[in-house]
Amino acid sequence: MGVLELVDAINGFVESSAELKEDERVQLLSACKRLENAMEGPREKLLKIFYGPHQGVALQLAIDMELFDAADEAKGQEINLEQLAAKKQADQFLVG
Repeated sequence: MGVLELVDAINGFVESSAELKEDERVQLLSACKRLENAMEGPREKLLKIFYGPHQGVALQLAIDMELFDAADEAKGQEINLEQLAAKKQADQFLVG
């Protein structure tokens, strides 16, 4: 199987994941993790190690700043970084 066929097969499973049995889902998830580990280069692994702990902190900050609520108030319309920062009276660097 070539790479393109594999990508198509994975995308097909993503679209039909609700139809998978639990043991099939667990097996597929395990295989995907092994594939990710095999395909990741040293740079990606290093970035994951370096930035991993910061993701939780960033999420908590976004919750504390009520950024998700502010974005939701846009009611499906696009909101850019400047607008979101202005709405929360925050620095764009912190919001972005």
